[in-house]
Amino acid sequence: MTLLDDIEQFLERHALSATALGQQALGDRHFVRQLRAGRDVRMSTVERVRRFMDEYRGDGEHTGVDTAPSDQSATGQINDLSERGAA
Repeated sequence: MTLLDDIEQFLERHALSATALGQQALGDRHFVRQLRAGRDVRMSTVERVRRFMDEYRGDGEHTGVDTAPSDQSATGQINDLSERGAA
């Protein structure tokens, strides 16, 4: 079974929207739409999504999944996040 198959079943079982899953699991509300359109993902992303689904409690909360912005872009380039939120 593919990641997308697992996600589709998870969304149906928990009545969660695709955008909510993407936002909560990865901080990327477009993730599922892009995956449906053929987006390639890194293994680390697959692991984060599967961990989110495994730990989801169904009350809008989940345990143990870090949704903080990554310090790597989708291209693998390191981005400097030290400027974020600086006053």
